[in-house]
This record gives sequence, structure tokens and C-alpha cells, in this order.
Amino acid sequence: MSHGRLSVWLFDAEMNIQALESSIAIVSSGLGFQGSTIDRLETELGEFRSLLDIVNQIGPQLQQRRTEEASFIETLVARDNGRFNVVCEQIQRRAEGLHLSRLRSMEVIGDLLDWFRETESHLREAEPPSSNPEVIHVQLKEYKILGDEIASL
Repeated sequence: MSHGRLSVWLFDAEMNIQALESSIAIVSSGLGFQGSTIDRLETELGEFRSLLDIVNQIGPQLQQRRTEEASFIETLVARDNGRFNVVCEQIQRRAEGLHLSRLRSMEVIGDLLDWFRETESHLREAEPPSSNPEVIHVQLKEYKILGDEIASL
């Protein structure tokens, strides 16, 4: 029973990771889908690590009782451990990358908010449009600089 649940979860985790690695999933799903998938898999790691521990404990006992199938059981347990380790490493690597992406995203959002506040302050302090052609020319240059700055974002 433990082996069956573990195998189903490993297959599901491997398929989810493979989907995340495909360029189609990355482009179409965005950070939100990737994040929820990795968060879920990361949470499930603990539960299924416990299940793997049970398989590792029961495996040698089964080998002793069923000597004719001992090598098959040993191979099965070794394969489960190998698959789990690979999946675990991939989930942890992706979770770390996702965490760094989220931090970077928050930095960018913070920088943008600071820029918006600063720009809003400058606009509020700016002189109203003038009727003097020379002043209008200076104001247009200032607004062009601001427009170029916005376009570069």
C-alpha cells in the first residue's frame, strides 16, 4: 500500500515537474501556476518522505520473508529511493528559484512604487501650463523626459 501511494505520487510529481520544464507551461502558465504547483509538491515532500521511510523499513523485512523475490524487492526499493531523491532535488531547486523570483518581483514592484510616488510628487509641484511660449517650451522638454522615462519602463 505504501509503495503504491508513493509510486503514484512520484509519477504525478515527475509529470508536474516535466510540465513546468516545458517551454509551453512556462510561457502559458506564468509564475502563479508554477508557484502553486511547486508549493504543493514541496508541502507533500514531508508526507511522502515518511512513506518512503516505511517502504525502506518494510523492504528488507519482505526480502527475508520472500527470498525468491528478494532481488525484485531490493530493486523496487532502490528505484523508489532514487526517484524520490531526484524529485526532491528538483522540487527544492525549483522552490529556491521561485523564492528568488518572488523576492526580485517584490523589489521591482517596490522600485516602481517609489518611482510613482516620486513622479507624482514632481507633477504636483510642477508649474501649471504657461501661456508664455518660452516657458511652454521648457515644460514640454520636461514632459518629454518624463514620457521617455515612462516608455523605457
